[in-house]
Amino acid sequence: MFFVASEARASLSFFIALLSALQTGFFRCAVNFGPMEPIRTTKTARLGRLRMYREDLDELMELFSSSSRSVTLSDDKYRYVSLDEMQKRVGNEIKHLDIRSEGPAVHFLLDQKEMTPTSTGFTTTRFNELRTEEISDEADILFLKVREFMENRKRPAFARPSLLIPALVFLFLAIYRMRILILSAPCFLLFLAFVLFSCSVDNLIFLTTKAESPSFWERHKDEVFSKSLASVVSASVGAFVGFFLGFLAHKFNWF
Repeated sequence: MFFVASEARASLSFFIALLSALQTGFFRCAVNFGPMEPIRTTKTARLGRLRMYREDLDELMELFSSSSRSVTLSDDKYRYVSLDEMQKRVGNEIKHLDIRSEGPAVHFLLDQKEMTPTSTGFTTTRFNELRTEEISDEADILFLKVREFMENRKRPAFARPSLLIPALVFLFLAIYRMRILILSAPCFLLFLAFVLFSCSVDNLIFLTTKAESPSFWERHKDEVFSKSLASVVSASVGAFVGFFLGFLAHKFNWF
């Protein structure tokens, strides 16, 4: 009987010790791991086409400099000390721009290219990119400030809707009023040329102020004239050939 009682007390003591160990271990697990938290990652944003002048670039550089330990300014070939030095090298308009800060690490890249495979080959996507290169509250704050700054300087998807007005007028007169077939084709192609030219929105980044920067017509007058002239000439030739062939077919009863 004494042996049985001793065995029972030993079993009870072991059970109590085991329960106490489980409770202690569960408490330690709760203390060590704590509540569930989301996993933080670096941030990235693809921005639309931008329009910025010297005053905007100065504000952008100040935005980086005031929040960072150091800032690096460069393009696709050189690194520069300031925007003035860049202007002396590349001129008044920028095609490539790279701004990188350290402490926190935030990176802005102008006019990036990405090749995407398709069923017929590859397609090239162009975009402006802003990204953080570290996980920290400081990097996230600077990222959000720069992104908001860029969003306020995006170009519209349709650059010059006013260009369509004369093309629409000519097209209307040619088709519905004048009813001259030989004019409708060139006017229609001229209309398409204006549409395509207005939709080709690109970055416009100037190292001069807005007051000093060239206007739209000063930048593109030669291009607009050459494209319009080529469209009108080719359409006129095509319309004349079509009209001549139609005249011959009617005269000799080809059909």
